[in-house]
Amino acid sequence: MTTGASLSALQQALEFEKNGKQYYTEAAAKAQDPATQALFNMLVEEEQNHLNYLLNLYEYLKANDKWPEKITIELDKDFDQIFATAREQIDTNIKVSTDQMEAMRHAVDMENKGKAMYLDLAAKALDPLERELFELLADWEKGHAAYCEDYYNFYTDHGMFTED
Repeated sequence: MTTGASLSALQQALEFEKNGKQYYTEAAAKAQDPATQALFNMLVEEEQNHLNYLLNLYEYLKANDKWPEKITIELDKDFDQIFATAREQIDTNIKVSTDQMEAMRHAVDMENKGKAMYLDLAAKALDPLERELFELLADWEKGHAAYCEDYYNFYTDHGMFTED
């Protein structure tokens, strides 16, 4: 991609992350149990981290008309381990509303769409660093989707959801 195309791709990524943060903020506010609130609040924090990084990168690219020498964003969370720890603390006697289950299902779908978007942007990238960035972000979205799916499956497997 040209610098203009790269800026456009970063704008698309910023918009996606902003929408994700807004969705998770609203879902956390509506969640009625601590585990689901913690899930969505952690995702709010993740999306904010993405936004901060992408905005700084966007400003750098705009000011310098080139990519930085290296991509410094890292996959610093082990979502499997985070869920394994969280699972031990979930009260299986609570009931999770259908709305919350749907919110988790929507989160999985949204993260999978983000993964696909980032893989598409990576495929179109001409600069190796741009490709690396979007591939890393695709992996991050994949981790988010799996994390939400773990909660959804746990609640389903333990009969914790209700029609209320």
